[in-house]
Amino acid sequence: MLQYSNVYMATSSVSHLQGDRILANECLRFITKRGRPQPEIREVFALYCALGPGVTVRDWCLRHEPQSLGIDERLFIQFGLMKNLIVRLQKYPVLLSDEPSVDALKQYRELLTGKSSFDEICCQSGLSHQQLDTFVESDPHLVVCWK
Repeated sequence: MLQYSNVYMATSSVSHLQGDRILANECLRFITKRGRPQPEIREVFALYCALGPGVTVRDWCLRHEPQSLGIDERLFIQFGLMKNLIVRLQKYPVLLSDEPSVDALKQYRELLTGKSSFDEICCQSGLSHQQLDTFVESDPHLVVCWK
């Protein structure tokens, strides 16, 4: 399931789209909406390269309008993941002091070491991703590492 709040980035394997005609054709067939002409592979390559740290799928869609090229963004992301053209980046909060300043996070300080992702913390704490994001953003003693 695609979440528009997720962040992805291209891997070095994305370069294979330029030189491997079989992979390029497979990609175009997979990501193109039914009844629409296939985009140019250079456009698809540029779209994969436009993914990166801090750019959510939502932001990427608004900026690059893949639908206007006949590209289904869900299938685009799915193909990129299946073929190792992209990877998902996750947020890892790191506490820079002994205690977070947000009371709601104090009981989870052992998870704020940069070793637990937002997804893991949400599963263990019962907090929603949005709640955790709000708490982390409002605490000056927390920073986020993307990896």
